[in-house]
Amino acid sequence: CIFFIQVIRALNVAYVSYLPKHEAFKRHWVPKLYQSTKGHVETYLGLTSAKRTLGFDGFKSVMGHVIIVVEIVASYTVMCQMVDPGDRHEDASFYAETLKAILLARAACVGSSVKVTDIFCAVVGDNVGYNRIALATLAVEFPTLFFIGCVAHCMNLLVQDLAQIPEIAAALHDAKAIVKFVKARKY
Repeated sequence: CIFFIQVIRALNVAYVSYLPKHEAFKRHWVPKLYQSTKGHVETYLGLTSAKRTLGFDGFKSVMGHVIIVVEIVASYTVMCQMVDPGDRHEDASFYAETLKAILLARAACVGSSVKVTDIFCAVVGDNVGYNRIALATLAVEFPTLFFIGCVAHCMNLLVQDLAQIPEIAAALHDAKAIVKFVKARKY
């Protein structure tokens, strides 16, 4: 909230007097926006008839903590949850339990008689070993879902390997030199 006010002040100080005060942002507007957004997302996820894909990936926060981000993809991508795994960030059983709970909870939100396989078609995670074990564990429980590694991650690894080929590495070096040359010119 304070950051938002500082940004507005930096852009044009004349607008600051029209903004709600910090406490109003914190106690009224942010919770109201959160509830409104949550309602829209729940409505969207409950109304869409498209099969969904549950995607997940971990990353380190600015504070150095590992966070798992879980997204649901149907017609649009919706981040549904962030999970702090603590010291279990490379634990396949933790990932499997967490993802199973999210799948079941999302199905229950749509309707009490709705099964996970009625609304989900796949679960996607990157290709590290503990994710593959977690996906294999979930495949036993939900055998009709697709459990796949991240294609973008595979493509990234493939391109990195290709960039090691001497002819391609030389072409990349030349391309980078051309870009630096063009960017250095002032027109």
